[in-house]
Amino acid sequence: PALKEAGIRDKRFAKALEQARKWHEIMAQKAELRQHDEAMYKASLPGTHSVMKFPDGMEIVQLTTPEALDFEGEYMGHCVGNGNYDKGVNKGIIRIYSLRDADGMPHATFDVRTNEKTKKEEIHQCKGKGNKAPVAKYRPYVQEFVNAQKFDIVGDEKNIGLVKLYDKETKETKYYDIFNIPKGRKFICKGNLDLSGMGLTELPDLSNITVEGKFNCSCNQLTSLKGAPQKVGKYFDCSQNQLTSLEYAPQEVKGSFYCNGNLLTSLKGAPQKVGKNFRCAGNKLTSLKGAPKKVG
Repeated sequence: PALKEAGIRDKRFAKALEQARKWHEIMAQKAELRQHDEAMYKASLPGTHSVMKFPDGMEIVQLTTPEALDFEGEYMGHCVGNGNYDKGVNKGIIRIYSLRDADGMPHATFDVRTNEKTKKEEIHQCKGKGNKAPVAKYRPYVQEFVNAQKFDIVGDEKNIGLVKLYDKETKETKYYDIFNIPKGRKFICKGNLDLSGMGLTELPDLSNITVEGKFNCSCNQLTSLKGAPQKVGKYFDCSQNQLTSLEYAPQEVKGSFYCNGNLLTSLKGAPQKVGKNFRCAGNKLTSLKGAPKKVG
């Protein structure tokens, strides 16, 4: 009965996630279909200031007026307009930047704030159309801007595609492209590594990274865990994918391990030691052979 109840909860959770995904998809489609409103665009220009230019005509601009924020929100299909950020921008508490193409059309929106204690500028949000991650082809511009400004990233790390890692060899800590981690070196991620809901069909090679916090690759379209970190300090969540095998999973997880809501017919490859919870409901299992030998 407990497993049945857990399976029902998983289905409800998956349904809620799918409804949220469809809503954001509709918002993105509306933004794509919306024609360029010349009057709104022209009204936004006095509050649109160039910050960084790229050789191919792409540009980062800062938005400083309600009109500029309204155009960004209208075209991008998210909530930066309609007065939601006007007060924060006016007071200087929030700085909104936008990645624009040569025609002045936005493709990514940044929410930047200053940490009162450290005085460092931090990215709290980086959104593409419909609150999704920016399209992959714009990721290099996003990353170059973030690195050039030396922002700390406290939110939407996965949308930017950068993760802060400590290099055991050089003993330096800096941001690396999640999809291009240098080979042959060992890294430590001292926080969490979240790749959930990115539409991934395969994982980038993260096998040389020790994640001291949580690793989350749930709600993707993964069919394999190849490339997964082999050492995870807190929980490892690969739920709500299309996994048919747990091969390449770490063999010890200090926190919980979630593989519920997949297509597993076997638990072969599952971690053999799990510090907290092990959850495998909502699969196609006919046996628990291969299950962990120790569960906290």
